[in-house]
Amino acid sequence: MIIGATIEPIRLYLHQVSDEEAERNQKNEGGGQRFLLDLTLTHIGALQVDGLAKSNQLDLVIRTPEALPQRLRNDIRTIFLDSTIARGVAGSVIFQVAPKLVPDTGQSAHRRGGLMV
Repeated sequence: MIIGATIEPIRLYLHQVSDEEAERNQKNEGGGQRFLLDLTLTHIGALQVDGLAKSNQLDLVIRTPEALPQRLRNDIRTIFLDSTIARGVAGSVIFQVAPKLVPDTGQSAHRRGGLMV
């Protein structure tokens, strides 16, 4: 992504949820694919989309260092709802004001099935 004269990377981290992890976290029951999209947008700034995708469900956490304006949150919810209904999947989107989540990208992530793209 190009911001001004600077090219900002967009990072995508993937992690397959194992059955063992799913047992420890009831929300992840049935496994699924975890992902984290980490980027910086010109008008919003730093943004992370933390998600869990299953065959018939998609849950997202949109994480920013400062609260997004209410209108933008409503627009994102509407787009998410319209998209999930059109695809026939259930899901949720929540917004979180928090510092960036930094995934473990070391050797342990590769042994657990994680991937950094």
